[in-house]
Amino acid sequence: MLVANLDYSDYVGRLAIGRIFSGEIRGRRPGRDRETRRHDPEDKNLALYAFEGLKREPIERAQFGEIVALAGMDEIEIGETITSIDNPAAAGNSR
Repeated sequence: MLVANLDYSDYVGRLAIGRIFSGEIRGRRPGRDRETRRHDPEDKNLALYAFEGLKREPIERAQFGEIVALAGMDEIEIGETITSIDNPAAAGNSR
């Protein structure tokens, strides 16, 4: 996922908004997380949202091509790529 924008929620903190370029991303119900760069995919504090019109709806999974908001990574910045530790690839890379 390539982070294209940031938002903030009083309930879950910083939100990274971007498009998933390949694969899928899984999240959990909203919560707070204080980890910075490495994120455990089994962590129950990762929150994933899909957009329904102007509203954000919590979801558990999203696939390539979708635009989502991800909470739980407070140190994320615009332009960074969220990728798998096992198979890292820059967003937009056709690996």
